[in-house]
Amino acid sequence: MADVIPTGQERANIVRRAVRVTVAVSAGFYPLLYGAGLPVMALYALFAPIAVGLLSPVPGSGPQRASVMLRALPPALVLATLGTLLAVETWAAVAGMLVVGFLLAFAAVGGPRPMGVAPGLQLFYILACFPPYAPGTLGERLAGLTIGVLLLAACELLLPDPPAASYRERLARTLAEAARGAAPGGVPPERLREAGARLRLASVPSAERPAGAGRTDRALEQGGRAVRRLLDQLATLAEAPPVAADPASAALLERVAGLCTTCSRFLRTGNGPPAAGALEAAMRDFQAERVRLASLPPGERPPVEVERRQSRVLALAESARMVEITADIATHGRPTEPAAPRELFWYADLSTPRLWARRVVGNVTFRSVLFQNALRTALGLAAARAVAGSLDLAHGFWVLLAVLTLGRTTAGATWQAVRRAVAGNAAGALVAGPS
Repeated sequence: MADVIPTGQERANIVRRAVRVTVAVSAGFYPLLYGAGLPVMALYALFAPIAVGLLSPVPGSGPQRASVMLRALPPALVLATLGTLLAVETWAAVAGMLVVGFLLAFAAVGGPRPMGVAPGLQLFYILACFPPYAPGTLGERLAGLTIGVLLLAACELLLPDPPAASYRERLARTLAEAARGAAPGGVPPERLREAGARLRLASVPSAERPAGAGRTDRALEQGGRAVRRLLDQLATLAEAPPVAADPASAALLERVAGLCTTCSRFLRTGNGPPAAGALEAAMRDFQAERVRLASLPPGERPPVEVERRQSRVLALAESARMVEITADIATHGRPTEPAAPRELFWYADLSTPRLWARRVVGNVTFRSVLFQNALRTALGLAAARAVAGSLDLAHGFWVLLAVLTLGRTTAGATWQAVRRAVAGNAAGALVAGPS
């Protein structure tokens, strides 16, 4: 697969990130080393912005990333303390690496932000657990780590990336497009499908994806799928050959268009929810009329093409009803009316702790990719720490850093990352050699 070329906006974000990390590193390292004469504190003040700012792909805007970094600071201090104390023996450091490595890698079940900051937290333990065993420097290590993280968080706020539209806003925009597609005159089918494709999670910045286990995120994700299905059904309806007059379908489509407009406004403002049960009542009347017409004598029944169109219209109305329910749950946090069918909205009445527990327990199995990745990462890091400690490698830290940064889900992807790393290091050595 060819590499994706960054867009202009992505390149600008990369430059801003480099500037933020450089400023944070310089503001912490040089004053502490040359001004205060505290090399240990200076090392950790330099390492913290690199670990969290460069080696951890924390998603989101500047304020979002700063918030994640500040919330990650207490766990980082605990991990640095743990690593410092367990460095007394290789076996203790390896055991700690196994547990810490698994727990932090498994944090991916929490969504993109915990998953993004996990490598940085891993590195705080890794750096501290290597010799020399120096518990007397723990205070300097923690102070330097704190200074580095706070400086980087300040840089995130002072030089932020442009904020991306939230998934809720994207959903509201797409519903407005669906309303136009259901109205007379409609929207070209390709434009409807393009609008639906923009709601795919792969097309949404990771920080804005509804990836949490709570009711709101689940409803937004389910609503996105329902809207995409509705848009595809509208596009298919628009591509169908024209049929004879069908006032029943036109009336139901008008209802769908009105519901999409109302849900779009409701998601944006939280005000003016759609009338509960109005669309469902219209669907029942529509189906009753279809049954009545189907019971007429053969010569008086609607043409087959009209019946097919009515089936499509009824199906897309059901998709719109799904949108109505998910918008209600996403806005209020739980359904204000019974969500039916219950099997589709099983999460609607469960508490947030129970939903999180279901997600965690559901991933504690060898069939879970997240569990496999966490176990693979933990075993790799523990083995690397054991090798580095047993052979007394002078720069054993780099062994673990290589395992952490180059490990991928598959062997092929890992080998590809290793090839690139080797090529980059070789190029760097050739450039640095003559100098």
